[in-house]
Amino acid sequence: VTPPLCYLLLTVHHSWRLSSHSQHKIHSRWQTMAYQVKSVRYQAASRKILLQNENGPCPLLAAANALLLRGVIVLSSECIRNGVASTEDVVNMLAERALASSSFSSKLEGV
Repeated sequence: VTPPLCYLLLTVHHSWRLSSHSQHKIHSRWQTMAYQVKSVRYQAASRKILLQNENGPCPLLAAANALLLRGVIVLSSECIRNGVASTEDVVNMLAERALASSSFSSKLEGV
């Protein structure tokens, strides 16, 4: 399993400070983090959102849930069927959307 870009950047940025044991712990934790999926009604539409698994702010979930509620991104059928989304699923969803938006903007600028 390849870790998402944000994990790789964190590791590279902090590699001079983190031991290989600490880096392994971060990678293991990243692989095991998962968020429950919940169905909600939002503006007369059924939507899926992700539930936080720990206390404290989570900007990743805030961004994902805002886009899920707006219908800009959707969870994979596997996530919905299993009722859970991994951190990798969430990061990939957001990255795909960002890349699609960037590609669309580039095409508009080239016109």
